[in-house]
Amino acid sequence: MRLPNRTIWLVRHGQRIDNIDDRWKETALRWDDPPLRLKNYISRGYHQAREVGIRLSSEHINYVFCSPFTRCVETVSILFSQYPSPPPIYIEPGIGESLNACMSPPGRPTMKINPLVDENYEPVYTELPPEDDNDTGCSSRVAITLQAIFTRYPTGIVILLDG
Repeated sequence: MRLPNRTIWLVRHGQRIDNIDDRWKETALRWDDPPLRLKNYISRGYHQAREVGIRLSSEHINYVFCSPFTRCVETVSILFSQYPSPPPIYIEPGIGESLNACMSPPGRPTMKINPLVDENYEPVYTELPPEDDNDTGCSSRVAITLQAIFTRYPTGIVILLDG
């Protein structure tokens, strides 16, 4: 029996602005969803995302699943900014990091943030289940989400970008 051909790239978001500017939280509307950059400041996270994009530019990426955190959507947007025909981006809340330190789960970004976001994609979770108050509280949610993604999309080159 021949197994389906699949390559999985796990990508972490670039360095967040709150790791650079301690005062960022003082003016933030959502202190738990820091972006990669501010208006005129290009962060190291921006450059990290570009470097990953350069590395993956020779790959024919079929599917991109991205956590809804702002830093993740920004990372994937920068990553594919140089692609001649980038794949659609599927926002998947189920692959986000543990929510024990969040004000509330992040919302679902729209095409306004990135025109590659496929607003018709049906995520595994439309509402995230409650979690234990620790860093491993997301384990079962992430496992269920990955199983569902790999069942829906059994072949191809996949990027999973978590937050």
